[in-house]
Amino acid sequence: MMAINIMTNNTINSRPDISIIVAARNEEKYVERCLRSLTTQNLDNISCQVVLVDDASTDRTEEVVRKYFPEVFLIKNKKNLGLPQSLNIGIKSCSSQYVVRVDADDFVDSNFIKFLYIMLSENSEFQAVFCDYYLINKDEKRIERKDSSINPIACGIMFKRDVLIDLGLYDPEFLMREEEELMLRFDNNRYKKIHLPIPLYRYRMHDYNMTQNLNKMKKYKKKIKLKHNF
Repeated sequence: MMAINIMTNNTINSRPDISIIVAARNEEKYVERCLRSLTTQNLDNISCQVVLVDDASTDRTEEVVRKYFPEVFLIKNKKNLGLPQSLNIGIKSCSSQYVVRVDADDFVDSNFIKFLYIMLSENSEFQAVFCDYYLINKDEKRIERKDSSINPIACGIMFKRDVLIDLGLYDPEFLMREEEELMLRFDNNRYKKIHLPIPLYRYRMHDYNMTQNLNKMKKYKKKIKLKHNF
């Protein structure tokens, strides 16, 4: 039975243009940098909300997030549900037209939301837009610019929310490679995405990146192949 999730500040009852979904599990070290980048976006007339789902952290993550009330809505899981379920909870909690995921240990350029929103809203034949990114180290120094059409990551992709709902959201069985599995369903349903070749996302490399666990990455790659028969 799923743990009950508690909204710990104002209820989400408005309908902004965009919701930014952040799932966090013991991210006290990096989450403040993430939220600072999200709450200082150059939005012009775009309405935006940040929803952070704390997946039963045992460190100071919640304490850090509370510094950003009321700009950030906090949903706290009573028990650890995993990344895909936490993302789904965040997406279901909002009613915006568009949603974009940002990981709690990453951060974004000040024009991240505006540029993705313009690209997607002005190209109605597409259902998602993704941008390029910089790999950065734990001290935020740039390592390398990456083309996300060649080296995709799970974040920095803005979706039409109703498309994600139609796809059934993230599969909770995929505790890793969850975005890869979702994008296979996206493509198989003939939805279309557009590439914005501007490095608006900052992907932080550190010792605790989930993708560093090569054995688990292989395990979930095999699971994808079994699910999608290839």
